[in-house]
Amino acid sequence: MTPDPLRPRRPLDGVASIKIKIGLLVALSIIAAVVVLQVGIRAGVPGWLTLPATLAAALGVTQWLARGMTSPLREMTDAAGRMATGDYSTRVVATSADEVGALARAFTTMAADLASAEQQRRQLIATVSHELRTPLAAQRALLENLVDGVVKPNDAILQSALTQSERLSALVTDLLDVSRVDGGAAELQLAPVRVADLLDQACREATLGGRPIQLTTSVEPPDLVVTADAARLAQVVSNLLDNAVRHSPSDGTVHLGVATTEGDLWSLEVTDEGPGIPIEQAQRVFTRFGMGDDSSGGTGLGLAIASWIAQQHGGSIAALPPDPGSTGARMLVLLPRTPHPPPASGPSDGSPPASTNPKEIAVTAAGYPYPAAHPEGTADQPAARPSQSSVDRWWPEQGLPTAPLPVYASLAIGALAAVVLPERNLGLGTLLVLLVSGVLVLALSLHRRRPWTGIAATLCLGLGSLVILRDAEWLAVLAVLAAGLLVTTSVTDAKRLLPICAGGVAWVLSGIRGLPLLGRTVAATSSHRMLWPMLRTAAISLVALVVFGGLFASGDAVFGSWVSTVLPDVRLADSLVLRVFVWFVVGGVVLAACYLAINPPLVEKVSLTAGQPVRRAWEWLVPVGGRRRSISCLRDCPGIGYVGWP
Repeated sequence: MTPDPLRPRRPLDGVASIKIKIGLLVALSIIAAVVVLQVGIRAGVPGWLTLPATLAAALGVTQWLARGMTSPLREMTDAAGRMATGDYSTRVVATSADEVGALARAFTTMAADLASAEQQRRQLIATVSHELRTPLAAQRALLENLVDGVVKPNDAILQSALTQSERLSALVTDLLDVSRVDGGAAELQLAPVRVADLLDQACREATLGGRPIQLTTSVEPPDLVVTADAARLAQVVSNLLDNAVRHSPSDGTVHLGVATTEGDLWSLEVTDEGPGIPIEQAQRVFTRFGMGDDSSGGTGLGLAIASWIAQQHGGSIAALPPDPGSTGARMLVLLPRTPHPPPASGPSDGSPPASTNPKEIAVTAAGYPYPAAHPEGTADQPAARPSQSSVDRWWPEQGLPTAPLPVYASLAIGALAAVVLPERNLGLGTLLVLLVSGVLVLALSLHRRRPWTGIAATLCLGLGSLVILRDAEWLAVLAVLAAGLLVTTSVTDAKRLLPICAGGVAWVLSGIRGLPLLGRTVAATSSHRMLWPMLRTAAISLVALVVFGGLFASGDAVFGSWVSTVLPDVRLADSLVLRVFVWFVVGGVVLAACYLAINPPLVEKVSLTAGQPVRRAWEWLVPVGGRRRSISCLRDCPGIGYVGWP
């Protein structure tokens, strides 16, 4: 199977136990959180920056390690819902070696078996309908002619009706045999069988059809006696001989040859002079209704039954190519002289065994190895739908495969904030970061063309300008928070108080809800052949320039003075950890806002549950007032009698 470029790599696929996976997931997430927390504390990073970075690091490690752990379960849930509607085409992709992966592979095998059974069921219905239609139509026409007086009953007319009845009887007999095979009710009755007598009897029965076909037999040794089920073995010979006679031309020859082979085996070969069996249909002819020529007059079940009987005897059957210089079909059956039959099972044509329940066996005989699906549902049993979680109902995904622009733009805005915000008070740099972030979120918003969005953007601009117009830091912080609330209101299209509050919560939860989209975007980005090599080359070149340039500048006074003149003394190294935290937090907040803009939740669906009416008013009225007031209320309540109060 070709790997999906949008499917992220799964680092724990090689672990063979789900318990070990969960243990590694918890341990590595805790280690990542502790490392980030200690780095922030030792570098003197404020707690309001360290805490979100620590949580994001733990969630990031969890998301990275948990790839593919539960996705097969979700796919199986969706596939089970589709299978309930009759759609067996869904397959579950599983690459892990743990119990979930084994379950997914077993589920895929089951879905393939059910799809094959459904296809065979439909083919069975179509073929049986076709086979029944021809003799029934002929009999109906004959009877109508007899009733109307068009023809008179004579030997030829009655023989035609008898032929059609025999064809119907043969089809029903074969279907009953298949039913017994599927139900496991056909056991072998082993006994000594003289092969020459068996062939002679089969040839005498085959000549009763009246076709001018010459039948020849040869048995080596002539007195060969084998152990087998005589009735079943006669059925194999009869089915092979019937096929050969029907496909041979008039005055043709059908030969039955028996010989012993190496070991405890003997062979039966049936050859004819008919058109033969194409190579591509050599295996198909042994499946149910796998006949190559639909006009041959057979039921399409004889060779499938013969194949099963051979397997029950511990042997096999195959269609061989004709000898050089000759035409026709060659059927070869290999059987042991003393068979050791396997447990009773159905034929090996991909058909699943049916239940041993007599009612279910009867249904199988009619061609329904599994209950019929109801794609559209019925009045008693409506069609099932794939399950949908509460999160998907409240916050469905818009079908975005990747979102590279928000990721790159958020990283750039985080880098801008890391340069201009640390070691400075709220001012022009803060307003610049807010303006760039607001423009990005507004451009990505699905509701950007609505009037309220334009009004909210104008109000946010006014609130953001307070960071440079007022020196009070608390006022600037309140203005930024109010602007954030307006942003969530505009991008989620919230109109009531509770949805507005839900939109604010959704901004925080976007960091979790957007992780699958971020993973797909990173996986798609990593599939580019030139991007990551260029980034690695640039990073290595920059590190090499800083390291070797610094060493050269420290060793050469003239070059060192040039470097000091060109580069300003910004002392980035002293606040590098703080700037990294600022870049991470600001970039993450902006990225969460971008996800909220391109995939807003349905916050208008959030509402409080309706309250239930009070069944007994006096239960709430007693504690409210004083004792006399409570007694007065109780007396006024209908249905409460006065029983005497002290």
